[in-house]
Amino acid sequence: MKPHQKKNNEQVVLKNKNIDREFELKAINRILDRRYEVLIELS
Repeated sequence: MKPHQKKNNEQVVLKNKNIDREFELKAINRILDRRYEVLIELS
C-alpha cells in the first residue's frame, strides 16, 4: 500500500465516523423533540 493511499483510507474512515455521529445526533434530537411534544400535550 502506498503511503498516500493509507492517508486516504484514514480520511474515509473519519468521514464515515462523522456521518455516523451526525446520524446519531439526528436520532437523539428526534427522540427529544417527540418527548417535548408529549409533555406539551400532557400539560
